[in-house]
Amino acid sequence: EQLGFDSFITDFGVGGCTNFLDGVNYGSSGAGILDETGSLSGELFTMNIQLYNHKITVSRIGKQLGSDEVAKKYLSQCIYVTDMGHNDYLNNYFLDIPTTAARCMPSNTLQHPNELDDNSCAYKLNEDIQIFNTKLQTLIRELDGKYEDAAFTYINSYEIDSDKTNEAFKFTRESCCNVMASGGVPCKSLTIPCANRSEYVYWDGAHFTEAKAWNFGKRAYKRQSSRDAYPYDISELVQLKLHDNDGDIVNHAQL
Repeated sequence: EQLGFDSFITDFGVGGCTNFLDGVNYGSSGAGILDETGSLSGELFTMNIQLYNHKITVSRIGKQLGSDEVAKKYLSQCIYVTDMGHNDYLNNYFLDIPTTAARCMPSNTLQHPNELDDNSCAYKLNEDIQIFNTKLQTLIRELDGKYEDAAFTYINSYEIDSDKTNEAFKFTRESCCNVMASGGVPCKSLTIPCANRSEYVYWDGAHFTEAKAWNFGKRAYKRQSSRDAYPYDISELVQLKLHDNDGDIVNHAQL
């Protein structure tokens, strides 16, 4: 909404998606960077499958716009968002151990009630995810310096999902709906969720409420500190003027 969209981006393959020019969502719940991640969650689209689906989108846009060259120009104006990696930790290597800012998720605090820090968050392997985040930021800097026809940025979800950010919410460790006492993620069937969901950070055992997601999105769009996004927040990213392979200037604000 902050970028000016008046509706959600269409999911790839849903309802015979044809409106590719307004954006496509390839997201798949439980998926990760590695093909094996999420194998216990049932059928899903891994990152490799999502990249393959994007190739299909590129081909269809080429046909829709009349040529691959025109499509290439159009696609160079787009923003590409990748939100992958947490499932590779939570649902793969550290399946039974809480990690990342996810250490504060209800599903993890319920699983490890005797392993909580002063903030009532499960603390194990927090150092591991910080190592990952640091190396990811280094990679972003390398990519941003290597390709002049593209701009890369890192949205620091760990920093944004901090206790300070959550001060606006009354319930920061509990879920709005009832989940399994052993630390489940989905809401229990046939249960009534909380009526005051805007006061909760978590909807279920792992996912944000709309109020928290909106709060998160605002800081990703317009950072409140230099640690929220590096080197650009989203509002800055869309205003960048880059040179494409033909030497033409491309304004990424033209979505």
